[in-house]
Amino acid sequence: SSEVFEVQGCTERVVRGGHWHNLMYFLRSSNRLRTVDLDTGNEYTGFRLARTPTKLQGDWTSNCLLSSDGVRYDIVNYVFRSNNFSSFTQKYTDSNCTSVSTASGHSETYSGTYSIGSDVTLSSGLTASELDLNIEQGTNIDSAKTVKQIVYLGSNYMYLGKQGADTAIRPIDFNANKVFTKN
Repeated sequence: SSEVFEVQGCTERVVRGGHWHNLMYFLRSSNRLRTVDLDTGNEYTGFRLARTPTKLQGDWTSNCLLSSDGVRYDIVNYVFRSNNFSSFTQKYTDSNCTSVSTASGHSETYSGTYSIGSDVTLSSGLTASELDLNIEQGTNIDSAKTVKQIVYLGSNYMYLGKQGADTAIRPIDFNANKVFTKN
């Protein structure tokens, strides 16, 4: 089991694993205020803190853009709940994404868990967060894999990183053409 705390706009969940940050967080436990240094907190609590920004929670839908195959168009949907995620990509034959493609590979589905890591400064000067998508099942997935990503969150929109061919390498800038809006 894990305990959940609301801290600075994020849900902090005490779990095994997770990422460390060079910040001090205040945790309320048993009606006592505790200060845990996230660099040494593992020794203090026996657990690590995994950040789950509450702004990321929910359903997100991308705009319609030319897909990576250069022929069809797609809309991508992400759902983030607790530390789980799922994604569904629907392919279309037209640039308005109104005519669903029936060709092979017309949709993709993935699901698994995710974690938010450290903040990163992008080449544009904006600050994003590391996002690791631990895909446990999905289209053309033979075994679990981790996709290294970045996420930039606005009030009701998000951008993900420009993903290269190697998903084990974290992007250094976001894809400004594909904006996700919160449903």
